[in-house]
Amino acid sequence: MSTPLINGKAYAWASIRIELLGTVVMGVTAIEYEQSQEKKNNYGAGSEPVSRGYGNKEYKGGITLSMNEVEKIRAAIPGADKSLLVIGPFPIIVQFTVGTTIKTHELIMCEFTTDKFGSKQGDTDIEQQFDLIIGGINYK
Repeated sequence: MSTPLINGKAYAWASIRIELLGTVVMGVTAIEYEQSQEKKNNYGAGSEPVSRGYGNKEYKGGITLSMNEVEKIRAAIPGADKSLLVIGPFPIIVQFTVGTTIKTHELIMCEFTTDKFGSKQGDTDIEQQFDLIIGGINYK
């Protein structure tokens, strides 16, 4: 049995720093990402598995940004097409700080797979959730 922490700190949203397209982004209200891999038992003689096969890894995620951040990103896109879909692969750095400990998750080769807008009466801050395709995740 472990001893509980007294006045201990947990990872919290307030301890997250997110870097997107080379800039620390303050207008992020949510981020999610995941990796998955197909794993399947292989069978031979009898009814029990004799080995396990491993399929491809898949990475995906999403990020929720304030419209202020979205428009900053659009303004930085060169050319006439300001869609988020034209942005080439970029990293997203997610850092968690608790005390003096910093953990970093690097999402590599990210691209937006959606570009959308929605708002409704009463919104005091317009936010949009965008889907991402991710090429890999490095946990540091």
